[in-house]
Amino acid sequence: MRDEGEAGCTVHIGFHASRRMQTLLYHLHLYRRLVGAQIRSQMQYRTSFIVDFVAAFFGNLLDFAAVAVFFTRFPAVGRWGVGWVWLVLGVSRGWFAFWALLCLWLRS
Repeated sequence: MRDEGEAGCTVHIGFHASRRMQTLLYHLHLYRRLVGAQIRSQMQYRTSFIVDFVAAFFGNLLDFAAVAVFFTRFPAVGRWGVGWVWLVLGVSRGWFAFWALLCLWLRS
């Protein structure tokens, strides 16, 4: 497969795409192995792992409960109902976890 570049040069997309895919697959495989090693190392201290898990679970549960308590008093904030607010809260929690993981990876 060929594509004309901006300068009129012919570029072989297939080679570059397959090379990028190989690099991506390599990094995903490496990431999976690193996550496995992280879990195995955390499981060396099972009590610490369980306490961390329980604390994270109840911290998130407390956030969702606070939103639920708020929406028992007020049915909507503007045009935002409880479902939309929970969705935003869940997405923000997910992105926070992703960025924390990314920063941890960048520091190492």
